[in-house]
Amino acid sequence: QKLKAREYYNRFLQLWKDADPGITEVEDAKKRLAAIKGQ
Repeated sequence: QKLKAREYYNRFLQLWKDADPGITEVEDAKKRLAAIKGQ
């Protein structure tokens, strides 16, 4: 399931790569992806 989560977070971040800085959902996705990669 971690692999799927990584894929979804990467896809989400790719779609939102040009978003304004500080958007809560984007920042949260970055943190969650980093946590998954760190495990």
